[in-house]
Amino acid sequence: MISNLDSEKKKRKNYSNQYSHHTIKSHKRNNKELHIIWIDLKKAYDSVEHWALETAMRMMGLQENFIELVKNIYTNNIISFITNHGLTPEMNMTSGVRQRDGLSPLLFIIFMNSVLDY
Repeated sequence: MISNLDSEKKKRKNYSNQYSHHTIKSHKRNNKELHIIWIDLKKAYDSVEHWALETAMRMMGLQENFIELVKNIYTNNIISFITNHGLTPEMNMTSGVRQRDGLSPLLFIIFMNSVLDY
């Protein structure tokens, strides 16, 4: 089963690379302007800054009560990590949306929309 998944990932990556190369060559050949953005989505949820998410929600015109609800979820969260040497000191969590939370995909999309609109 794992080998099938790995094979599918390689096929998708290969297709994506071929499509990208074709697009670039086509624009060069036709002397057309091309703008490319590459976004590494590994750890994507971790990269969402809370202040930027709030700004994005306001820019979208979302209701203030929804924005305040989200702020309450993400305000005053403290994290620490377990290491081989014990727990790290506690720190304020100022970025990241929660993993396995039903609201997180929506919040991430709101955040990414504002980045892409910028």
